[in-house]
Amino acid sequence: MKKRTNKLCAAALALLLALCLGGCGDSFESAMARAAKEMASVESVHAGMLIDMGFDLEIAGESAALDFTIDMEMDTDGSLSSGTMDISMLELPVSVMFVAENHGETSDLYLSYDGGETWDSLTGLSAAEAAENLEMNSDVMGTLGFFLEFASSFSEPMEGENSLRYDGFFPGDRLLEALSMTGGGDLAEVPEGTELPDAPISIWIDAESGLPVRVYLDMTDALGQYMTLSLAGGELADGVLSVSRVTVTMDMSRFNAADPMRPPEI
Repeated sequence: MKKRTNKLCAAALALLLALCLGGCGDSFESAMARAAKEMASVESVHAGMLIDMGFDLEIAGESAALDFTIDMEMDTDGSLSSGTMDISMLELPVSVMFVAENHGETSDLYLSYDGGETWDSLTGLSAAEAAENLEMNSDVMGTLGFFLEFASSFSEPMEGENSLRYDGFFPGDRLLEALSMTGGGDLAEVPEGTELPDAPISIWIDAESGLPVRVYLDMTDALGQYMTLSLAGGELADGVLSVSRVTVTMDMSRFNAADPMRPPEI
């Protein structure tokens, strides 16, 4: 019986092929067709996700750079996921280990802030509660499928050492949803009617296996426009706070070889 996440990703890739994506060549469609076939047999995966945000603050002629990163490494196999998450804001790091086990309608979440010496348990959580406590969507395949489903206007691939890179655009009206899925939900509130520009996106397909191994999304311009709109008329004058970078990098490896940690005995 195939895993739920496999079905999500395969369905998303199949939907992508059905869309009339402007500028797509035969090579991209062929790569996605193969990716859909290969992903259908994937039952476990290792994923790394880095959300890198930078802001510039200028007050009374003085300027400062504000950095915020979320760096996550996770192994997932069906209903079980585990990994580490490092969050750094204003050079104040927080590191957490986690184990999440899905039971259908509910999930159990285990968190450790001391490298696994002690654990806190949150059992019987709904999907929304688990995501809120972890601040990260653990459905790697679903997130990957979401990116692939809405990406469009791809150019011909750029050949790398072991993969083919496709460059395209991600629609602005789905960007905040994408950021929310990757754990940046705090920025997912915008004034009604806000329109963000499309964001550059790149997808790497492994040349040998045909599996997607990296997604890179550059939201700098889009979130910069969002920031300008959200601060307009507020206490912070225009130009005081500006966006220098907002990028999301998602790497996948160890397909069918990832081995998540089992829930701790507490």
